[in-house]
Amino acid sequence: MKKTGKHTLRLAVFTSAVLLIILNIIRVLRVPITHDEGITHKDYMNSSFMDIISFEKASANNHVLNTLLAKCSVAIFKDIPLFLRLDNILAQLFYMLFGYLVLSKIFKDRLMIILGFLVLNLNPFLFDFWGLCRGYGLSISFMMGSIFFFIAYLVSRSSNHLIYSLAFAVASVYSNFASLNFYLALLTTITLNAFFLDNSHNGLRKKEVRILILSGIILAALIAYPIFKLKADHQLYYGGDNGFISDTIRTLVADSFFITDTNSTFVLLFSYTVVLALLWIAYRSIKLYLNKPLNRQQQITACLYLLLIIPVIATILQHYLLGTKFLISRTALFFLPLFLLALLSGQPGSNSISWYILPIVISTVALVNFCAHLDMDTSWSWADDRFDSDMMKRVVHESGAQGRPVRLYPFWIFAPSLQYYAETCYKGKFYEIVHDKSGPKADTSFDYYYILKTQMPLIPSIYKIDTMYDDQYVLLKRR
Repeated sequence: MKKTGKHTLRLAVFTSAVLLIILNIIRVLRVPITHDEGITHKDYMNSSFMDIISFEKASANNHVLNTLLAKCSVAIFKDIPLFLRLDNILAQLFYMLFGYLVLSKIFKDRLMIILGFLVLNLNPFLFDFWGLCRGYGLSISFMMGSIFFFIAYLVSRSSNHLIYSLAFAVASVYSNFASLNFYLALLTTITLNAFFLDNSHNGLRKKEVRILILSGIILAALIAYPIFKLKADHQLYYGGDNGFISDTIRTLVADSFFITDTNSTFVLLFSYTVVLALLWIAYRSIKLYLNKPLNRQQQITACLYLLLIIPVIATILQHYLLGTKFLISRTALFFLPLFLLALLSGQPGSNSISWYILPIVISTVALVNFCAHLDMDTSWSWADDRFDSDMMKRVVHESGAQGRPVRLYPFWIFAPSLQYYAETCYKGKFYEIVHDKSGPKADTSFDYYYILKTQMPLIPSIYKIDTMYDDQYVLLKRR
């Protein structure tokens, strides 16, 4: 019976994973290149590895490890979206594998593992980043690997497991600097566990201290100068100044449900439910500490709580002490799996029917939300780019007989994506497409304008509407 149960569990998880991978690959092939991906391609695919690592061009768009892997993939295979985004497809695989392994460490109950697997993987906002050339998905994948080896370390106290956990955490930060909050939480949790949670009460061994220090030195060597350059060049501008709840929680909730209005009643109610859950987790962590000694399962749960609570506190303190902005939307995405693991961990192994209610409710909401909002043609965060590829095809088809490259002026939001297609798909078909943030001008030298509908009054009357896209974007053609 046990073997049959394990086989059913693995089959259910494997089937879910395969379906999610297939959906992701289809999206990778269908979703047009986005604004930020276009910038990454233009700025870094022809740069040297050393220029990328040293931030020769200081830009928060350079998610270093993602940029390096994308450059390698494009160089080895072909410069097409599939290979530009390949590292994040692989990241999805690793995230699902390590997510399953983490859940298997937390739960002995097979149903809980299946429900937890669905909850971790059925967020449409997170799913979006498994198919984009950005560092967010890659970073979260490494973070999940770090959590798995950290739990393995808690069980075995093996130095090798500690090394692997910290190595994955460093890779997570190198993929997205916002994950530095997780790395600091991991270091703090390792220390607190050794001195206060582990029943041995032996503290950190000398070898463990050396490993922690070495990981810090390696990470500092990798990111200290890039962060200095980003700060000096005023590149750390993406974030909020209104508070952790308003900026971090509400933007994550809104994006997780693909809602644009962070002030909507649903977002507000859901956000404050999350706040209550965070307070419950904080209460549970204090209660666990006061009820020492802890068994192994309680120790793991307490550490998962700390891995969530410490980054929350850290981001708040950083804002008020250092003036850094609160993480919002995609930069705060790493909080999602940390919150879900902490929320689900609770009391593993309970035989009470009531224990299944919360996981079933959460997984059902996740499944319905995922199915309702899965978009196979558009990226939620960069929806403005959804017609870029179709527009370029149309312009090339219409102007094929004119015998010279096309002069196209795009509104700046579209420019990086269009530059990508002009460079990779339509070489020689367009004059240089300029990323001009000053806005459209009364210039009649262009063959086409691709702009927002609201900008049409700025364009000379010599241009007529060629194509209207979703009643928001318009392609104008010179008469």
